[in-house]
Formats: sequence, structure tokens, C-alpha cells
Amino acid sequence: MSKKIIYLLGTIAVAVFFLAPALYSYTGMTHIYEDAFPTKERPASVFPHDEHTDVYAQEYDLDELKDCYHCHHFDGPDQEHTDDSVGIPCSDCHPVETDDPDTTPLMQAYHIQCKSCHQDEKAGPVACGECHVR
Repeated sequence: MSKKIIYLLGTIAVAVFFLAPALYSYTGMTHIYEDAFPTKERPASVFPHDEHTDVYAQEYDLDELKDCYHCHHFDGPDQEHTDDSVGIPCSDCHPVETDDPDTTPLMQAYHIQCKSCHQDEKAGPVACGECHVR
């Protein structure tokens, strides 16, 4: 083989080696992270958002919008579920600390949302280290 072909094949092999992980990475991963927490005992959890929406939509035969409401609730005294509620940060309604008995603090809201579903469905992690991997 000529040196040009060997060089070209070597360059392609190196490019594939470095680009393959990026091409096959899971883009639906979301880090549950809030700047609102000044100190953290554990790292942020990694949440496979697309996996959850796909499973939930298939299991309950829901369209995409209704699928979002399972987790992205938007309910309060004068509020209704709307497509505008998806994307609103949890911290907009759930403060880090609150004296209001009708308002769930932010960290508790996250944990209730995830753990209660995992326990009800008997699927998914419920222990701290299973979500917050060090």
C-alpha cells in the first residue's frame, strides 16, 4: 500500500476512535442540578429524561403533552395544567426552605417526585447512592 493510503486510513481510524463516543452518547440525559442548594452532600443525580417519557407514554398510551404532566405538574390555587408549564424550573414554585405548610420545599419535591413513582411502579432506584452516584 502506498504511504498516502496508510496515512489516510490511520487518520480515519483515529477520527473514528475519538468521534464514536460522541456519536453514540445518550443525549436524553439530564443532570438534576439546582444552584439553589448551597451545600450538597451528594452529587447531582443523572436523569434519563427520554427513557422515562418513552416508557410512561407507552405504558399508559398517552400523547406527548399528557405524558409531560405526570412529572411536570403545574397545579396551585388558581393554576391549571398547560403546555406552558413544561420547562418552568421547580424552584419557581418550590423554595429551598419554606414555612408555608402548603408549599413543598425544593429538595423534598424532587425526592417525592422520583421516589414515590419508583416505589409505586416497583422500578427504578430509591436509595440515595443509586441516583446520586459518587
